[in-house]
Amino acid sequence: MREPSKHIVINHLEKIKGICTKTGLVRSLRRFYKTSPDALATGYTIHDSIPSTFVITPDCNDEEYQGFLKHFHDVEKRQHKKEKVPAKHCKDNLWMVKPAALNQGQGIEIFRNDLHSLKKFIESKPLNSYWIIQKYIEKPLLYNGRKFDIRMWAVMTWRNELYYYRQGYLRTSSDEYSLEADTNYVHLTNNCLQQ
Repeated sequence: MREPSKHIVINHLEKIKGICTKTGLVRSLRRFYKTSPDALATGYTIHDSIPSTFVITPDCNDEEYQGFLKHFHDVEKRQHKKEKVPAKHCKDNLWMVKPAALNQGQGIEIFRNDLHSLKKFIESKPLNSYWIIQKYIEKPLLYNGRKFDIRMWAVMTWRNELYYYRQGYLRTSSDEYSLEADTNYVHLTNNCLQQ
């Protein structure tokens, strides 16, 4: 392999949809846990790392969609032993629905104990669209009473050396976290929504 010029800078890596899109990340994690010898030996699954997550289309006959419906009812009946989801996150059976093709918090909806409205919402969407349905973490870690995320910068060289900038920043929601809030802004930390 020829050494690239030392002056080339690439700000986006090709073919990384598997880790930088919502659907790609879920599918990649599933594939990893199904093929990793360590995960297989210990029985560790994707839902031991992230909340119960389903990649669905509005097709009600889709296997993922049916899996979500079963899981919704399991949580409703307090029979959610399949994954290691702490009971504190299943009190209200909240689910977050995210469009796969949008970003910056657009199109995200939260449904509480309301399967009928959630189904109606999804089934009204184009059949060729993809959606993420994810069990909502009802008691998240908070910073000063607000939801937050952490942003960091990193650089990877052509030799696969990884460097990161030690100072990142925290993004918070504009309002204090409450499951009783009548707005989705308390659940999201996107800059464009908090302005």
